[in-house]
Amino acid sequence: MTPLWTKSLRFQLTAWSLLTVALILLPSAALCYGLVRTALVRETDQALASGAASLLRQIDGPEPGEADDDKRPPDAPAAVAALQLAPAALPGIGADPLYLRLVRAGTGQTAALSPNLIGQAGFLDALQSLPPVPRGSAFAGRGDDDRMRCLTVAVPRSPYLLQVAAPWDPVEDLLARLLTGLTLACLLFLLLSGVGSWLLVGRALHPIDRIVTEAEGLTADRLGPVLLSRRALSDNEIGHLVAALNGMLARLSAAFTGQRQFTADASHELRTPLTILRGEFEVALSRERAASEYRRTLESGLEEVQRMTRIVESLGFLARGDADPARSHVPVSLSALASEVRVAMERRAQAKDVNLLLEARGEAVVRGDGDALRRMIQNLVENALAYTARGGEVRVSLDAAGGKCRLCVADTGVGIAPDDLPHIFDRFFRGDKSRANTGGSGLGLSIVQSIVAAHGGQIEAESELGHGSRFTVTLLAETSD
Repeated sequence: MTPLWTKSLRFQLTAWSLLTVALILLPSAALCYGLVRTALVRETDQALASGAASLLRQIDGPEPGEADDDKRPPDAPAAVAALQLAPAALPGIGADPLYLRLVRAGTGQTAALSPNLIGQAGFLDALQSLPPVPRGSAFAGRGDDDRMRCLTVAVPRSPYLLQVAAPWDPVEDLLARLLTGLTLACLLFLLLSGVGSWLLVGRALHPIDRIVTEAEGLTADRLGPVLLSRRALSDNEIGHLVAALNGMLARLSAAFTGQRQFTADASHELRTPLTILRGEFEVALSRERAASEYRRTLESGLEEVQRMTRIVESLGFLARGDADPARSHVPVSLSALASEVRVAMERRAQAKDVNLLLEARGEAVVRGDGDALRRMIQNLVENALAYTARGGEVRVSLDAAGGKCRLCVADTGVGIAPDDLPHIFDRFFRGDKSRANTGGSGLGLSIVQSIVAAHGGQIEAESELGHGSRFTVTLLAETSD
């Protein structure tokens, strides 16, 4: 079972950071080691080539045709013997002299050895293992102690080959020390990188730990305004995340507050007609009454029942809209819906002696729910008629231009106070007394706003107290493909 601490974001980020550093560091160290080894091999080969060239000039003597041609030694062994192959007289690599061996080409028979090679059985066996043919530099020997780097060249005008070699053990020791140093440096760097990454990641994730701690204490009854104060935020991805969470918390807090207020308002609105019904029924049952009095009581009770029915239906509509705002939408003519609403509301307007007018400029067609849009228009017209006095006017106008349809419902009623205007779309809000005694449920404009929002539109309200109000709904026009 995987330990829980390995699943933490801090551990994973640190592990990925270490892996990235290792993927960069280890190939770099290997490249460094390879370059140093190649450079040492090249330097050794150059020293071998320089020593071989110097010896060949001494062994071979002057070239044929030169002035002192008769001084050239009769054969290579004699020349090597004359030089005595003294290591002190030969070029070397650092403090190590070169090892020389003169062999007959083809047979590999030893013709002469440098004094420092006599008695070195391991080095001699390594050189004898090389084929007796001219070749470039190569490694000879298999053991760590007798491994050599050897250059084999032909001696001009003679049947002999000259082997110039240097022990490879000192170079191997240097490379081993370099490898140990690189390994320790890599391990130390990885250790420091891991500790640094762990600390930096922990510091970067500290706000998240605080968010978790504070979020665990949040409940529906205790939603803090923010998880972290603005001073604790940084201008990075985590800061943006915290800001987004704080915004979400603010919206949730507002939603819960609105829900509690809505529940309280709905309870109050339903309790009022129930109280009236209970009072009237109790009065009616307190003593024997005439049939006409019972009838008046029942008629009054029916009005209260109808009011509660309207409230419940409105609440049901809002609940359905909140749960499923995106219903199936089809092309709908706002002009036709507005005409139907005008016909339906004409009798009510005449009863109040209010002039109800409809002006439609062009065919306003939108994509939406026809029943919901009809209710939107009807609620706006009912609201306008409710607050318009006798002899007033309610004007419904429609126009389509610029890819948008605009529905405007204007009245010459009592208007809305400036302080009430921002709250008119709140559920159960009625404003001042002049707007509170209309018998409405206080949900009409809330329903209108819900329908407009479900259709991706906008609604604006303008009003001047004592001079009427104007509601403008803007929806996207339906375009024909």
